[in-house]
Amino acid sequence: MIFIIILSIVYSVLLLPYFVYIFQIKEYRIDRVRAIMKEIGYFRFFFNISFKLPAITFRNVLVCFISFLIYMYIYREVLIIRNWPFSLLIVIFTPFIPFFSVLYSVKLTDIIAYIKRRRVILQAIQKRGGSKTVFIGITGSFGKTTTKELLFTLLSTSFSVKKTDKNMNTDVGVALSIVQNLKSNTQYFITEMGAYKRGEIKTICDFVNPTYGIITGIGNQHLALFGSLNNIITTKAELLNSLPVNGIAYINKTKGFENFQKQARCHIVSFGTDDSNIEIRKVSEALNPRYEIRYKKNRVTFNSPLPEQFLLNLLPAIALSIDLGVSQEKISHILPDLIQNLLNQFVKVNKQGIKIIDSSYNVNVEGFIGIIELMKSFERKNNIIISKGIIELGEEKENSYNKIISKLNDSKMTFFTTDPLFNKLKNKNNIILLDDENQIFSRINSYQPSETSLSIVGRFSQKFMKKLLNNN
Repeated sequence: MIFIIILSIVYSVLLLPYFVYIFQIKEYRIDRVRAIMKEIGYFRFFFNISFKLPAITFRNVLVCFISFLIYMYIYREVLIIRNWPFSLLIVIFTPFIPFFSVLYSVKLTDIIAYIKRRRVILQAIQKRGGSKTVFIGITGSFGKTTTKELLFTLLSTSFSVKKTDKNMNTDVGVALSIVQNLKSNTQYFITEMGAYKRGEIKTICDFVNPTYGIITGIGNQHLALFGSLNNIITTKAELLNSLPVNGIAYINKTKGFENFQKQARCHIVSFGTDDSNIEIRKVSEALNPRYEIRYKKNRVTFNSPLPEQFLLNLLPAIALSIDLGVSQEKISHILPDLIQNLLNQFVKVNKQGIKIIDSSYNVNVEGFIGIIELMKSFERKNNIIISKGIIELGEEKENSYNKIISKLNDSKMTFFTTDPLFNKLKNKNNIILLDDENQIFSRINSYQPSETSLSIVGRFSQKFMKKLLNNN
């Protein structure tokens, strides 16, 4: 019995970093951990475990330390007092001990995290209050970071511009970017705003006070957290409702547009492919099609192999730049570089010669379908897509997967996934279920690199990405 208990202790200690890692990637949010637990199934969450190491941060170290104290208390009953009925329960529920230890530790450290977050936000409020900088807010279900970078590049041709760093789009992330990046001569500051539930966009807007806003589009990302599409629309509208009467909102003319239109106090500029204030049209068909963007009296044309889904982010960036005084000549001059940068964001070639579309940071249904369209233009024998699936879709997951599968069926692509639902819903043999990243990597290596194009959709481990992108 003692030997079994010791094995249980060792196993639970080994599981501890994994659960810390899970909480870390879910931003220590219980609602996000609960959503992924429900989505993949409780048995798989607790028992089909791969060992991962969290980042070495103060909070992670503190969570581990508190968890070890909990372990010492629990196993004191087992090893010293030798309460055998209790010991049997400990052995049976071994995977649950590290999880609930980490959960309790995360709740305790929430107090420290809250104090730190409030301090940073108060610093941002103070710095924002003494500044004449005009703030621009960007939110939406997808395309926020790309739109931010495009707008930053366009406005930088004529103004002093700063922005939130990388993907720092939470309240504390935005506040920290303001504290670090806002200067006395900054004319415009672009803030990317993310949310997982109602009220979180408003919290950011309360200290940012944006004058202009962009809503990139509405999708079913994080539906399991929001509860309904209406809650997603209501949350994104918090940016719209924070704009002053003399402000301008640039809104994708798709889902939710009518709701936004009814709520708006300020002027709205719609963007999209048809019947919008600023629109994009394909004016010639080819492997490198020609597009035209129309806004007011301005006409901008360019060539790009990217499908329209990837180019829509250009529209609000161009419209807002024109409204703020950036000339059509400057936009036309820099546009080829912007298009090339967009292409470089997605398309890479590794050392072996595999052409890779890297959409590993974020994944959504619209982007997934856009990648399938983009790969159709690649003139390679083997077109492969890999993904672990889309998380936090809630009740929309099956419907979303069916849309993706329908597009896959219209193509000649092979899809490798570790998500069993894709395999369950498939009606052709182009979807192949694999166990893990190692199997995916082995399958990719079985193809001739110069004849292969590969799309990475959604997150994979850093080790896997490094091995794949730098394959030699």
